[in-house]
Amino acid sequence: MSAIAITGITGGLGQETLKYLSTFAPASVRIVGITRNLASLTNPDPRVEYRSAFAGVGKALIISTSSFDNEERIRQHKNAIDAAVKAQVRRVYYTSLAFNGHEDSTVSHLQELHVDTESYIKAYLKNEQFTDEMSNSGLEYTIIREGLYSEAFPIWLAWFPKTKNIAIPRDGPVAWAARPEIAEGTARLLPADTHKNSIALFTEPTAITLRQVTEVISEILSVEQYISNAVQNAKKDEEFIRNWATSFRAMEIGERRAWWIRSWRSCWGGCQERGC
Repeated sequence: MSAIAITGITGGLGQETLKYLSTFAPASVRIVGITRNLASLTNPDPRVEYRSAFAGVGKALIISTSSFDNEERIRQHKNAIDAAVKAQVRRVYYTSLAFNGHEDSTVSHLQELHVDTESYIKAYLKNEQFTDEMSNSGLEYTIIREGLYSEAFPIWLAWFPKTKNIAIPRDGPVAWAARPEIAEGTARLLPADTHKNSIALFTEPTAITLRQVTEVISEILSVEQYISNAVQNAKKDEEFIRNWATSFRAMEIGERRAWWIRSWRSCWGGCQERGC
């Protein structure tokens, strides 16, 4: 294996994955860290910078960017994917979300952008992409569908310590995942040759609703919490609200329930689950 590259190393997941990879990767493997700002360079073709960064890389982890503009975010992802193919990266790993398990159908606009990115990657495998230069690339992929970060529960609840009332539009079971565990699992996955052209699900084995989360908060803090079915006075743009609201709807109909019967740790002993 020539080298492993990780994009977005200035972000939380990128930093932690890089830290774990330095432990789990063989000593002979060169590790390349790529900063997040390459995704939004002012260069007319940022793929040029990406391609240079991917030179000599065998595997590349493309961490999803954080823009709330879905079109811009997909464009950033495609730039990185195109550059990886041009640099002859053998396998691309992409960090997606675990709405609806292995399925592509979703009511969440947030998940739709991930599915679109996944489809773009898969098109290279089918030689459906756009130029002779990038056809017959032989690209392999692994889609890492992650649970919602358990550390981010205040964001999903719009809750902060002084808040007594919590308002969300929908509720349903959510399979959370701790970001350090996702990072460790990803760092173990990258040097391995498992999950070729398939999906790896990184979630907790059980799911709890947002209401149950508030009950835990209430028990710990002795503060009465309640959930009402409305979001008022939201100070975000329409696309942000649409992404957020449709994700709550996805929770309500069960897209965020626990799909991974066993934790990722058990996968390394010979996983028989779908997608392994």
